Amino acid sequence: NKVYDIDLSYDHTDKIIYSKELDVLNKKTATEISKVDATNENELEGAKLSLRDEDGNLVEEWTSTKDVHIIRGLVSGKKYILHEDLAPLGYATASDVTFTVNEDGSVTKVKMKDEITKVDISKVDATTGKEIEGAKLTLKYKETGEVVESWTSGKEPHRIEGLTVSKTYVLHEDLAPAGYNVASDVEFTISDTGEVQKVVMKDEAKPVVVKTGDDSNISFYVAMGMSALGLIVCFYAKRKYGEKNDK
Repeated sequence: NKVYDIDLSYDHTDKIIYSKELDVLNKKTATEISKVDATNENELEGAKLSLRDEDGNLVEEWTSTKDVHIIRGLVSGKKYILHEDLAPLGYATASDVTFTVNEDGSVTKVKMKDEITKVDISKVDATTGKEIEGAKLTLKYKETGEVVESWTSGKEPHRIEGLTVSKTYVLHEDLAPAGYNVASDVEFTISDTGEVQKVVMKDEAKPVVVKTGDDSNISFYVAMGMSALGLIVCFYAKRKYGEKNDK
């Protein structure tokens, strides 16, 4: 808003000392509020937002769309607080954004960024803690049993983005790598944060059986030994019988 100085002094005569017509137009302030993805800065739909003044009074509430939200008539030079009441599915709730409306009449632009949820899932050796390749895994919603994603473990943790905050999920091992036992299911709940969340499933290695020799023919050798013993007994009996007859 512009301020005009007008001289209205009067010299007690009938003469007009100064005269000028002014077209004074008061324009409302304009504030553009964007709710965007923190990675690509595209507008996000579905966020429930509210705006309050510095005294805590509610100014306006709305749900974000693909377009910038415009509010007109905010007071120049005054502070306002933008709050996210509910983030879109798959995103963490953003921190409040405090801003002051421009006093020069220009459009005030405010941007609030939402971080998508990120989870790193590790399949590790229970003893060494190192990643194990070759495990076939499935992630499901605990509530419905619906499959979210299936994959085979590799040398690095498997990342899944966009899981819903406060939802509980179940990690299931469909098939363990060779030499390992199948692990029990792992349940976890997504926290309301943009930081990377970590989930670990541990596999126990199967016991190693140490063989001292080839035992596949043990019964054969036992049979051969018994036969040999029988021959020796028979030979000894005949010899005794022959000695008795000679006498």
